Amino acid sequence: MEEDSSKLVVLNEKSTVVDSLRALYRTTFKVAKLTIEGRPCFITKDELVAALERGLGNMPLDQVLSLDSSRSSEACADCEMMPFPLLKLEDGVLQANQAAKDLMGPGIIETVELSDFDCTLLELESGETVSIEPLGYGYFTARRLNEEEVRRIFETARWAAIGKALWHHLETQGMTLTLETKRRRGYIPLVLDGVEFGYLACRKPKKTRTTTKKADGDDTSIS
Repeated sequence: MEEDSSKLVVLNEKSTVVDSLRALYRTTFKVAKLTIEGRPCFITKDELVAALERGLGNMPLDQVLSLDSSRSSEACADCEMMPFPLLKLEDGVLQANQAAKDLMGPGIIETVELSDFDCTLLELESGETVSIEPLGYGYFTARRLNEEEVRRIFETARWAAIGKALWHHLETQGMTLTLETKRRRGYIPLVLDGVEFGYLACRKPKKTRTTTKKADGDDTSIS
């Protein structure tokens, strides 16, 4: 495994599906590049997993790709013909292949603002929602979300907003809040959909010592 000038992970065409998956999972990339008969091709983690599930784990990549008619040698000749939506942000200009244009529409692509680290949700004129996900080094992929996926995303965002508002409110009340990795008595477990995210420690403000004079004398009392 290596990287080329595009900064994408480059796989050997004779590498097996299993070896390619192992190499790709050691990185943050979701797509890799390889060369077949001198022509560049691209393959995603999802496609490698699908090939593995079809029992092709020990088959070289060039043979796996040849099984799919959509990955003919002509299709590999130009990145415009890649069979999955791919976008690239370079020098402030967003480029999209034909699959991405077919998914979102060229007019909408021109108005999209992307982040190198966060997913972007885009609502199409049809009412459908598309998620644009960063792959690294200016590359992005896009996919259409179903209604359940959209609902879960907004549900998670709603709880995140609730948590952030509650955190701010407690801080204004003088509470000290910290996130902890080890559980202790009084800590609040942070769990969402069965996944643990550590513990929340809430500490009340310490009472201050004050000195006041009694009304009938000079003796003082400390509280």
